[in-house]
Amino acid sequence: MPWLVPDQNIRDLPLMRALSARLGTQLRYGLPPPAPSELVVGTETQFGWTIRAYSQTSDTDKSIALLWSNNRSWRNAFIHPVDHFTTYLPNTAATAINAYQRFAPRIAHNVGVDNRWIISVAMLLQHADELAHHLNALAQDWSLLPGTVWPPKVRPN
Repeated sequence: MPWLVPDQNIRDLPLMRALSARLGTQLRYGLPPPAPSELVVGTETQFGWTIRAYSQTSDTDKSIALLWSNNRSWRNAFIHPVDHFTTYLPNTAATAINAYQRFAPRIAHNVGVDNRWIISVAMLLQHADELAHHLNALAQDWSLLPGTVWPPKVRPN
């Protein structure tokens, strides 16, 4: 399914407004891929949204999903387990990945399919400052850091 620019309903969600206020121009609404150090909010259906960061390793649109919600109720959002991040982000992202993975279980109310963290959007709003901090850290331009090594490209089975 092709990516779409999120409609005003998604942009007006309290979580999106909170993140926009905290991240400013680093967060944009549009089509992937994001540029290094940028976050992009995209959608495939207008019934859900995904916040993505740049990933050199991803064969699909050069981006990695950091947080998403996949239905119109927008009551819950999801965060992948650690192996998703270590597959698509470089070695120099380890500190940011570990911090995000410590944040998720603190506020999650359940673990779902494939060990994805299920977090209420209301809880994310209560922790919007910390969430924005983690998203910013994961979206860094890793190529600027010495010693950055990206994992091998992931090939579909």
